[in-house]
Amino acid sequence: MGQDKETNSPSSISISMADRGGRRFRQGRVHSLPRETRHTDELVVKVSIIVNNYNYARFLTAAVDSALSQTYEDCEVIVVDDGSTDNSREVIESYGDRIRAIYKANGGQASALNAGFAASSGEIVMFLDADDTLIPEAAATLVSAWRDGVVRIQFPLEVIDGLGNRSGERVGGSVVPDHTFGPFGVDSPTSGNAFIRTVLQKIMPVPEEDWPICADAYLTLASSLFGEVKSLGRALGHYRVHGKNNWAAAFMSVPGLRRAISFDLKLHSSLHRLAPDRIGPCETWLSRFPPHWVGRIRSLRESPHDHPWPDDLLTLTRKALSATWRHPYWNVRRKLAYSLWLLASATTPKVAHVLKGLEQRCSGLLRGILFGPKPRLLKRS
Repeated sequence: MGQDKETNSPSSISISMADRGGRRFRQGRVHSLPRETRHTDELVVKVSIIVNNYNYARFLTAAVDSALSQTYEDCEVIVVDDGSTDNSREVIESYGDRIRAIYKANGGQASALNAGFAASSGEIVMFLDADDTLIPEAAATLVSAWRDGVVRIQFPLEVIDGLGNRSGERVGGSVVPDHTFGPFGVDSPTSGNAFIRTVLQKIMPVPEEDWPICADAYLTLASSLFGEVKSLGRALGHYRVHGKNNWAAAFMSVPGLRRAISFDLKLHSSLHRLAPDRIGPCETWLSRFPPHWVGRIRSLRESPHDHPWPDDLLTLTRKALSATWRHPYWNVRRKLAYSLWLLASATTPKVAHVLKGLEQRCSGLLRGILFGPKPRLLKRS
C-alpha cells in the first residue's frame, strides 16, 4: 500500500503517449459502464492499467510485462514514474510506444495516481504497484464480471518474495465489510482492485498532501460510498513482499502506532467530506474498531509525555472493550481473547508482551482457537 518515500511539491509532468485505438469486445456484457459505451451487438470497453513506480527498476519490467501481456485486447498501459533516482527511466524507455510514459517530480503516491488517471481513458481503471504483477487473464476476467451498480471489483493476490517465489499465502479479495462501521473495508491492496471510471471521477484527484502514501486506502473506501463492491475468489495477480515494502513491523514502534492512529483519523475526515450523511462522527465511526483504541492505549502507556491526543487510560480502555464487543465480524471466542489481551496491555504491559509471544509461537490450529485468523500482510510500495 502506498509509497515509502520522501515527498516534494509536484512540479511539471512530462507525458509520452502512443494511441492504441479502440477495439471491440465480444466476450460478454458489461453493465456498470457509461451508457454511451453500450451497444446491442457488441461493446467497446477499454481498460486502463496504470503502473505506479518509484525506484523499483528491478521489479518494473515484470509489472509492465504483465500489463502488456493481457489476453483482453483493448488495454492501455500507462507507467507513472514518481521522480525515481534509479534506472527506472531506462527501463520505461525500453518499451517505446507500447506504453504511455509519465515522468514527474517526486510527489508521493497520490500525485502519481492522479497523474496516471488524468492521462487514462479506460472505462475500467486498475492501479498496479510497480513491484506487483497481473496474470494474463486479469483484465478479461474483470470485464466479464462487471454488472449494474458495481463501482469496484476487488480480488486476491498471491504473495511472492523479492525473487518471485510464492509463499502460499494470499492477500485481499475477502467479502467487503460495511465501511460505515469503520476502516474495515481496506482489504485488497492497490494492485488487487479495479474501478469504474465514473466513480473515480467523483473521488479524484486524491488529496495529495493528505495521501503521499496509502492513497489506495482512500480510493477503496471512498469508491464504496457510491455503489456495490464485488469480491472475486480467483487470484488475478501477485503481491510482492520484500525488504523495502514490508511495513507491518513499523507499527510495533510508538511512532508507527501513531501513524496508524492518524491514518484512521485522516481516513474518516476524507470519507466524511465525501458523504457526511453516511459517515458519522469520528468517534462513532471508530466505535467498532478496537485496534484504533488499543493503539492509543499503547501510545499513552509507552510514551505519555508526547502522546498527541487528550486521552486518559481508563476512558481508552473502556472504549477499546466496547469496540471489541461491538466488532461486527469477530466471533465470541476472538472477542474474549482480544479483551483479555487489551486489558493486559492497559494494566500490565509485561503480561501483554508474554501473551503476544504466545500468539506468535502457537501452532496454526491453537493460534486460530485462541487468537483468530492471522493478520494480513501490509506493505508500502
